[in-house]
Amino acid sequence: MFSYFGGVFLLPVTEEIIHRLEAEIPEYNHHPLTLHHLEDLAGKEGFDLVVRPLAVDGLNVPGGSGHGRVILVNQRLMPGHRDFVGWHEYFHKLHPGELAFYRRARYFDSKIELQASILAAVAVMPTPVLMEIGQEARFLDPTVLRGHFEIPNHLARFRLKVLDGYQNLLRARQGWL
Repeated sequence: MFSYFGGVFLLPVTEEIIHRLEAEIPEYNHHPLTLHHLEDLAGKEGFDLVVRPLAVDGLNVPGGSGHGRVILVNQRLMPGHRDFVGWHEYFHKLHPGELAFYRRARYFDSKIELQASILAAVAVMPTPVLMEIGQEARFLDPTVLRGHFEIPNHLARFRLKVLDGYQNLLRARQGWL
């Protein structure tokens, strides 16, 4: 039931969730989303977004006993990395009640972390934008993405793996038709 992706099994519903998010969040997977977009969502959905120095990259604290949910993002990160971490923590709303924190370069600890990372990568670096950059640059590599989105190399490599996995899924479907 799982799709194989870069040494990791993906949840089969991730693509479905992306399509749902495209309908629910304006600009999702169309234009790069930033912490400003997440702040707007925080006002609408009633959670707090706090950017400050942290010992971890990000933290999602579920609401409880009258308190709302809080998303914390480490302000010491590169701008695009802060955006990614904020959206990663936001997407933990799909997994209610779980205290979660984002640790750099450990995307594959669990299917939940992998899913939140994929959804965040698509939010910050949308597929159509990647395709456009690829056409202009004639190829996509981590260096091109790092410069364009102000992200560290490990995030650029991860996003390219997600794109490659999606393109492989589309090719496999064409073979099934």
